[in-house]
Amino acid sequence: MSRLTGRLLLLFGCLAFGLALTGFGQAASATGPTGRQEAWQAARRDFPKFLTAALKRGSDYGFLPTDVAESVALAEPIPVYSLTPPTGAGLSPDGRDLYGAVAPAGEWIFPVAVSNAYRTLFGVRLRGSGWKGSYLGNPVLAANLQGIRCAWSTNGVDRFDLLSCVNPRGFFFSVPGHTPPNLTPALPVIQPPALSLSPPSDWAAVTPAHTLLASLNAYWAQQAQEEAEAADPLGQNTKDKRPSQQPKGENR
Repeated sequence: MSRLTGRLLLLFGCLAFGLALTGFGQAASATGPTGRQEAWQAARRDFPKFLTAALKRGSDYGFLPTDVAESVALAEPIPVYSLTPPTGAGLSPDGRDLYGAVAPAGEWIFPVAVSNAYRTLFGVRLRGSGWKGSYLGNPVLAANLQGIRCAWSTNGVDRFDLLSCVNPRGFFFSVPGHTPPNLTPALPVIQPPALSLSPPSDWAAVTPAHTLLASLNAYWAQQAQEEAEAADPLGQNTKDKRPSQQPKGENR
C-alpha cells in the first residue's frame, strides 16, 4: 500500500466515525496548557475577518471552490508546546523526560473544517496579556493533524501533544505514556545537508524519541559550531595548546 493510499484510507475512516468536530480535551503532558477558554473567545471574535479574506483566494488557503463561509466551522483546538534547542539538548538520550520538560507555547491551533474535513488551521496566540487570532493557513498540517487525531484519540480526548520547533522549523507530536518515549514529525523537516526527517506513512506508528533527538542534537551541535566559527573566523579565541617552545633548563 502506498503512503498516499494509506493516508487517504485513514482520513476516510476518520470522517466515517465523525471525529473531526468532536469535543477533544487537553493533551496529557505533565505541564498542562492554559487559556483554552480565552483562546476560544479570541477565535470567535477574530476568525470571521480572517475567513472573509481567505475565501477570496480560497485555494491558497486550502479551501475548495465550492466552500462558503456558512459551511466552515472551527474544530476543537489543539494546544501547542514549545521544543527549543536548550530544552532538547538537556533531555536524556532516550527522551524519557520529554513530557515534563516541554512547556506550553502560548498558542492554540484550531482546525478549520468543512463537512468534517480539515481544510486549514487558525492559530490563536497569547500577545502580552491577551489572546489574539494570528494566522490562517497550512492545509498540509491540517490534514496531518486530522490523521493524528484519528489515530491518537480515545472517547473524544486527544492523547497526543503537538510540539512546535522554530529551529529547525517544524511540528512534531508525542504520545505521553506510550512506550518507548516517542517524538514523531508531523511534517517533513529538511535542512540540508544533514537533517531530513519524514512523517510516518501510518499515523499510528510513532518514532522512538532517542532516534529523533539524536538527529536534532547533531543538527543543533553543528549549528553551534558554525556560529562559533563565524564569530571567530581567525580562531583568535582558541587557546594555543601546543607544547611550550621554551628551551629546557632556561628560566625566564
